[in-house]
Amino acid sequence: MLGWFAEFLDSSDADRAEELHERALAADPDYAANLGRAAVFWETVRGDADRAEELYERAIDAEPDHANILGNFAVFWETVRGDEARALEFYERAIAADPDDAYWLRCFADFLGDRDADRAQELYERAAAADPDDTDIPDDTDVLTSYARFLESRGDADRAAQIRERVRAAMR
Repeated sequence: MLGWFAEFLDSSDADRAEELHERALAADPDYAANLGRAAVFWETVRGDADRAEELYERAIDAEPDHANILGNFAVFWETVRGDEARALEFYERAIAADPDDAYWLRCFADFLGDRDADRAQELYERAAAADPDDTDIPDDTDVLTSYARFLESRGDADRAAQIRERVRAAMR
């Protein structure tokens, strides 16, 4: 519970959130979910990449197949450390841990973009077909919007228009 409440406070009261993250980690130093939440806090709120990396590594040691932690660590490697090889490794591990998670499929496809367009398209299609009830995304409009942008960048305006119509229909 402390970890959830700390996450709730992350953006509104960083000092209190930090205190609660530390208490949650002290209460159960090997609980992957709290380690992962604390890692995101140290990365995004405190801007301490070294502390975040240490917490991500501990979280993954505690639960090696936790898709959200693996995916967040992939984003960390991509955006904070600028290490594409490590980002690729952790995106691969995240979707291996949960092959039907539309959010991480989409994030991985966004990452791949032009690096591996065929693989990106396959991941977008898998994400668009994933059951929204099995994901962290309330609906599939984020996935479809990203997919439409990707298709447009590849010159497939007709397919992109079809996908955008699905987005409009979902928004009604």
